[in-house]
Amino acid sequence: MQQDQLKVILDRVKGGEGLNAIILSLGMNLQSTLLDMQANHKQEYKDAKEQQKNQSVTEPLRK
Repeated sequence: MQQDQLKVILDRVKGGEGLNAIILSLGMNLQSTLLDMQANHKQEYKDAKEQQKNQSVTEPLRK
């Protein structure tokens, strides 16, 4: 996916687009990446909390 983004940027440079358009594109890609990372982190946090909850339920049964 990163190679596709770089190709788009290089095409824009070759096409003569201004630096502002390239910076805007990079910013939008970064924002998208950060939002994906945030969503993944939230899901990992939910999964960990669920696992912790499940362990606290099963621990007394093991004793």
